[in-house]
Amino acid sequence: AQSLRCYTCQEPTEISRCKTAVVCPPTATVCTTTLHSVETGYPFFGNITVTRACEEECLSYDGIGASRPKSCCYTDLC
Repeated sequence: AQSLRCYTCQEPTEISRCKTAVVCPPTATVCTTTLHSVETGYPFFGNITVTRACEEECLSYDGIGASRPKSCCYTDLC
């Protein structure tokens, strides 16, 4: 099987600039995007920063009290 490719950025980066593509290790099955800050009010003025990574499984932290919602996807460069 071919390895998954994900966009990654280890430091919080504006979502439109987080475009560094890497080939994930063979054990990774999911690309994750973790939201770090969202301005309230007008979203199109908001500065949304994210970190993105390859991970082995989708562990989401969007339970009660979570401050950093994480989304997961399973296709190349999603």
